[in-house]
Amino acid sequence: KCPILAVDSVESPYFSSSYIVATAGVDPVIHMWDLRKPNEELFSLQGHEGNVSGLAFSPDMSQLVSNSMDGTVRQWDVKPVASVENRCKRLLQGGQ
Repeated sequence: KCPILAVDSVESPYFSSSYIVATAGVDPVIHMWDLRKPNEELFSLQGHEGNVSGLAFSPDMSQLVSNSMDGTVRQWDVKPVASVENRCKRLLQGGQ
């Protein structure tokens, strides 16, 4: 188990459960959870090369933005219908 460094939650119309939580710890992976099934990960988001240090859902609850110690910010499609290969919609590197 890793310490959690970043958490955000949202009431989402895209999932059968009302509340979805995104967590990240001392690794480059973001984990998506359904609060009704806290021991069952919905899916994970991978692409950062350093610890994820911040998370925020978009106002419409379809996107998640993450920042990492690798100097990048990523915009993710977190709707359940998004394909695994196409979840990262935008990558910004330090200084952009």
